[in-house]
Amino acid sequence: MKKNILKYLLFTPLLVLAVACTEKEAYVEDTASRVTLFPAPLTFTAEGNTPDGDAVFTAAVIVNNGPAVSNANWHAELVGAPAWVTLGETEIKTTYKESYRDVEHEVINKGIALKVNPNPGYRRSFKVNIVLPDGTAFPFEFAQLGEKADATIEIASKDIAKNGIEFIAAGGASTIEYTTNMDEASYSSDADWLSWDSAGVGSVNVTATKWSDKLAGRIAEFVITVGSDATSKATATVKVVQLAADDLYFIYGASVLGGTPVEQSIKLNKGEGNVHSGRIYFSAAEGGNIVMLNPESRDLSFPCFALAKDGTVAEIASESSPLPEGPEIDVDGLRSISVNMDAKLWNWNRVSTPNAMPDSEVPNYKTHEYLARDGSKKTWMIEWLRWDGGEIWPKLGSGQTVGLVNTATGGYAAADFPTTWDDMTKRNPAYETVESGLGTLEVSSENGRIYAFSELVTGTPTFGIGFARYEPLPQSWQRGSTLTDVLGYTYETEALKNNSFTNNPNADEEAHPMLRMQIQGICPYGWHIANASDWLDLAWAACKMSPGDSYPIDEADVNYKTFTGDGIPNMACWLKQAKYYNGSKDLIADGADEFDFNYYPLGIRYMTQGFTWQGTRAQTWVPLIYDADKGSGWYQAFRINVMIVNNAQDKAPMVNLDNGQAICPIRCVKNYIIK
Repeated sequence: MKKNILKYLLFTPLLVLAVACTEKEAYVEDTASRVTLFPAPLTFTAEGNTPDGDAVFTAAVIVNNGPAVSNANWHAELVGAPAWVTLGETEIKTTYKESYRDVEHEVINKGIALKVNPNPGYRRSFKVNIVLPDGTAFPFEFAQLGEKADATIEIASKDIAKNGIEFIAAGGASTIEYTTNMDEASYSSDADWLSWDSAGVGSVNVTATKWSDKLAGRIAEFVITVGSDATSKATATVKVVQLAADDLYFIYGASVLGGTPVEQSIKLNKGEGNVHSGRIYFSAAEGGNIVMLNPESRDLSFPCFALAKDGTVAEIASESSPLPEGPEIDVDGLRSISVNMDAKLWNWNRVSTPNAMPDSEVPNYKTHEYLARDGSKKTWMIEWLRWDGGEIWPKLGSGQTVGLVNTATGGYAAADFPTTWDDMTKRNPAYETVESGLGTLEVSSENGRIYAFSELVTGTPTFGIGFARYEPLPQSWQRGSTLTDVLGYTYETEALKNNSFTNNPNADEEAHPMLRMQIQGICPYGWHIANASDWLDLAWAACKMSPGDSYPIDEADVNYKTFTGDGIPNMACWLKQAKYYNGSKDLIADGADEFDFNYYPLGIRYMTQGFTWQGTRAQTWVPLIYDADKGSGWYQAFRINVMIVNNAQDKAPMVNLDNGQAICPIRCVKNYIIK
């Protein structure tokens, strides 16, 4: 390994310490010694080589006294004398060619030579001292990778990893589970009110003492360190919050989020006076819709309280006290609840998307239950949503053109999109619908309507018109923002790529929670826009019906990697029905009618192409974001794309779609509890 040492010496900066120059002051030259290795210290591979593949690392030792290169007779020492490192001194020969004439010079410089043995263990490090004649030592640290991976640690609970642990004022204990590749762990905290104990690596119990301040809580950090100096280290820091000693209430019971025990009860937020509130998912439960309130803690105590059907709060004096008839729950869903503990009264309201389809419309849709991967069943509407918002103006979405099968009708240039739904400086009546009051195209909603993505998720009607080729997603859907779904769970918005996924759906859903996020959108209360997990479960249901069919689905293909790649083979064959394709049975499963998904080829609208693909193709929105930044915070949204062009498609891929100009239909799925 030859290095141009002379060139390095010629251009080493002269470090001169200067003071302000006055008539009485002069420059003071810095004469301190400095030592440099050239090249600088590096990290050896596990095999014992340099990153360039050399078996020995050599470096020139450059000693400076102030601005001048020194000829000091230094020597090198291996600190701690690790047996796996060999240190020697050597001469390093290099050549230097003058820039102003064609003359080369040979330069001999004294340096060090290092050789390390292969490392079958963890990352390790060592130190070399360059010692000057006056005894001054200049340390240089080197590292070597190991065959064993560096220390890693991951908190098992994503909620704890993100939000930390919350203790009530009374104190108590909480368990932190974590995974690591190390067999050593230690714990520390910056707070003396926390203590801990652990039976082994992977789990630690953290305990908080009682807190008596009624005005403010307190915050601490709890740190888990795995590994050691000898094996490499990794840390995980958990935020710990203890609440003020105020009047607090915790809600639980059979009808709270599918059945919540008191030890997992949900803290209500205290407002002015003794009023407590929150957004909670309530569901009808067998044996009565029991909703309980526990004061001060998540440990069952008496008296506690129960919500009564008549809007009052009943006191439960003891375990043997009778419970009142609980609230009436007509539809399971997220509600905003308020409890006045002074007046002993409560009330709640549905949390729903503006202009969502009302309950009265739900009976007009056919539904079907399909088996899910976890053994449960999911209820789908087996028709495209055709809700137009009722009495509102403009309407939600657009009907599909009548009599124009697989024909693109209209299409704006990308620079000429309307800026509002009624922008007559841009809107061309020949491209628009009669129902909008501004067009000439006859449309029908009999088989469903098509919607802009923003309409679906916000309920803001625009007649299904997109206003830009790269239209930004709604603010709450920008990457890094926070979304709340129908269960009251929050999600940090993530932009995904097709290669984000693996062959393990459960692992993918753990890594990317938005796959299971239930967004109501303009679906009726108690329902949500079919998410990626719903569609994968639908493929699973078809797979379980498919053995012996002309178009079987391989269970190994029912995963997000396949779904977002070329598509799940034969899935499209189970979604079609021959009645929509002139009676053709080509590429339609024998069991498709029994499966009864009714995937009518409604078509879509591209603002640059117009209404198109009716009768040949069906696509639908999925509430995810695709990682394709087009500027100004714009990201594409996902779709399921079942290409039924001349009935020649057998795969159902989930692929990205430009959300700015695309208007697609959706399917709704009944809400279900995820714990």
